[in-house]
Order: sequence, then C-alpha cells, then structure tokens
Amino acid sequence: MHPSGSNHQPNQQANPKPVAENGNHSDAFSPLPEPAWLKPVKMAVVIMSVLIVVGIGLLFYGLAVNIGNLPSASDQTAVIHYPKGQSLLGSSMAEDGALILSFDDGNGGISLIRVSSDRQDMNVILRLTPTHQPQFRLE
Repeated sequence: MHPSGSNHQPNQQANPKPVAENGNHSDAFSPLPEPAWLKPVKMAVVIMSVLIVVGIGLLFYGLAVNIGNLPSASDQTAVIHYPKGQSLLGSSMAEDGALILSFDDGNGGISLIRVSSDRQDMNVILRLTPTHQPQFRLE
C-alpha cells in the first residue's frame, strides 16, 4: 500500500502542527516538550547512580584495606582441655562475647564454663550436682 493510503500512521514524535503560522517548516519534526515532572526524575536518577558508583567504590576500598580489622580465623581458636568422662552438652554466646559451655560429667552433674571473649580467662560459673535430698541447696 502506498504511504499516502488510509492506513498511514503519522510519526508519533513529530510536532502535531507541522507547519507554523508563518509558513516556516523548520520546526515540523521537533520533539514534543518534556513534562515538568521529568526533570526532577532525571536528576534523581543521576544522583542515585552516582551514589551507587561511590558506594561500590567504597566497598571495594574497604575490602582492599581491611577497614574492619577482622581477625583471621586462626586468631579465634581456643583449645579447652576438660576432664576425661565429661561430654559437651551445648554452647552459647553471652552478651559480652564470652562463650558459655555446658558439660555433663556422666553421673548427672552439669558444669557451666565461661570462656572470656579474648580467650584469656576461663571460669566455672555453675556446677549442678545431683543429691538424694528433697530440696535444692546452694554451696
């Protein structure tokens, strides 16, 4: 079909007024004006793009110079020797970073051990021993 036929679609980007009142055809194919809300959106996209690039750059810089000074895995190893016949029941972390270990002695007794966060100090904080008395007692 010929472009002058009935199915011809005009260029959607063209100015709806192809000929100016003065007969000048120079602005016949100029783009439509941008809506007012588009300029702040473009500025926001540019600002967010810059922030993303800066953030990724800072991430790689921090990884390269080890800003957090995280200790290596070998610095956090603690060797704890415990009596024969004891078995570890469980472990948990205290709020100050200390490690709490619970051991069973095989006869119904339970011991709670606290290992300091710097791995320099270890204390028995509680020892539960079974007795034949009907009440609890503290020693």
